[in-house]
Amino acid sequence: MALPLIEKMYNELQELKAEVANKMSGKLIMYNGDLNDIKTTSFIYAEGTAINTPETGYSFYVTIIALNNNYVSQKALRVSSVAANMKEYVRECYNGTWGSWKQIY
Repeated sequence: MALPLIEKMYNELQELKAEVANKMSGKLIMYNGDLNDIKTTSFIYAEGTAINTPETGYSFYVTIIALNNNYVSQKALRVSSVAANMKEYVRECYNGTWGSWKQIY
């Protein structure tokens, strides 16, 4: 019973990704550096070689929301063509110190 719901959510996510990509018009930044260094509000595509991702060796779509260099929130969605392999993580930089990634999906 849960499989149709997961499939529906996956399809909606794919549509949303396409819509965001169209609206961004090339504003999505390809990145292979250290995610700890990104402390400005932005959207990035963290390649599998990026450092301080939730899982080593995987690519992620990362949304960064920053108040300033000391207070930053990052949300990472693991890139996958299969819904069952998609995972979502969050973490925060609080008072200049990064917390650990926590899986939320």
